[in-house]
Amino acid sequence: MTDDHSPRELALVGADGLRLMAEEWGPAGGSPVLLLHGGGQSRQAWKATVARLAAAGYLVVAADARGHGDSEWSPTGAYAMDDFASDVLQILDRFDRPPAVVGASMGGMSALLAQGVSPAQLFSSVVLVDVTPRMELGGVTRIVEFMAAHPEGFASLDDAAAAISAYNPHRAKPRTSAGLERVLRAGDDGRWRWRWDPRFISWQPPSEEGAEAFEARMEEMARRLYGAANALEVPTMLVRGAQSDLVSDASVTEFLAAVPHATYVDISGAGHMVAGDDNDAFTAAVADFLHEHVGEGHALSLARAEAAGALRRLGHAVVAHDGDLATLAELAALAEGLAGRLEATGRRDRLAELLGRRPEPGADEVELARHTMVGGVDNPFSLEARYRREADGVLATATLGAGFEGAPGRAHSGAVSALITETMVAALGAQGIVALTVALDVRYLGPIPLHLPLELRATVRPADGEHLRVGCTGSTSSGPFVEATGTFNRVDLTRFAVELEGRAGPPVGPA
Repeated sequence: MTDDHSPRELALVGADGLRLMAEEWGPAGGSPVLLLHGGGQSRQAWKATVARLAAAGYLVVAADARGHGDSEWSPTGAYAMDDFASDVLQILDRFDRPPAVVGASMGGMSALLAQGVSPAQLFSSVVLVDVTPRMELGGVTRIVEFMAAHPEGFASLDDAAAAISAYNPHRAKPRTSAGLERVLRAGDDGRWRWRWDPRFISWQPPSEEGAEAFEARMEEMARRLYGAANALEVPTMLVRGAQSDLVSDASVTEFLAAVPHATYVDISGAGHMVAGDDNDAFTAAVADFLHEHVGEGHALSLARAEAAGALRRLGHAVVAHDGDLATLAELAALAEGLAGRLEATGRRDRLAELLGRRPEPGADEVELARHTMVGGVDNPFSLEARYRREADGVLATATLGAGFEGAPGRAHSGAVSALITETMVAALGAQGIVALTVALDVRYLGPIPLHLPLELRATVRPADGEHLRVGCTGSTSSGPFVEATGTFNRVDLTRFAVELEGRAGPPVGPA
């Protein structure tokens, strides 16, 4: 019997019946993660990464692509990118839900192409490792030339290590070449050869096709890959080696424009083989991303927002309804007990969460910090405001419940002032500006109803010296109810974090 920390060998079936070998790590009930290696590699490329992800509770499957590692070689030499994409589609049938996919180079391309032929989202999230739809011709050529060299193999592992060092001069040389036994196999003639079918690259060296034909084929592949990337709706991250000659700054910019919700990590000191060049930094980036979007962190985020929503409803019910002694006593006891259990857990670093957010300029919705008292989905006291971009500003919508009553049947002006201020902050945020309020001038035009939708529109005005000005108007179906002007100062969040370092908020609840 194996435990969660030991690999379990799997035999999978590819698109045309090829036997594909894989390893599975981690608990059976964990969030699934599929690792797809690059061309000329095998599942061994993920060894350190897969162990850490499994230890974090993920169910991780690392597969050998067709013609690579321990998987079967295609009898017909079918190694086009569409063949690898078809294999991905077959492998996905093994999962009971869409897995997160981490694809390096060829693996990332095959995942994108698979998504491109599916009307549904195949993955819960996507991590592309040093690959974008448009790749640098020089980097592709260098990879192909390296893989096509030494068709007769190597006389020794040391010779193979020397060839690898020449290709990756930035990487520190290992103390011994014994580890290469995982990526090479000894032949009957005593020579060491790569663990992949040589026909994998026989169809693509640029020297055989001519530069123009090769570039034309790369351009067509880029077109298809961008079509697939545009279809991505799930959390996406691009990890690039800072010294990569395959992915340029321009191609990164182009990719982030095509997938505006994607995040981007640059691993300094790493080249195209990111996971091998700096595995600690690479694995940390992937683990943090998965934790936020599909793992325990994601589950906690969803649960926190759900709990906050339930508490908001409860709070309005306490204000608006009589209740009875038994129900109120039960509520008080339950709330006290749960508050104590929450206070016994670690304190959230909300400033770090805010610093870690990447603006999404292409998104219609403007999301501020999740803990704010006006629009924060994690805050049980929030007004549940939502903000959307308009042509020249932001539209906020909110419906204020019984807990925000001032005069009977009317919203409290203090709650409305908070809504106005955060709507202005959202308008600044839509332009990538972080600011704090200096002054707020509010003119109420009439009473503000409870339980009816409110709409507020905020527009950033021309700056007045060092200050920023924002105008805001509010209305209901009955007409306008407020006009306001806000004055703000820009804030450098990084500097703000340094100033707050070492400070902690006061304890909440009993000491």
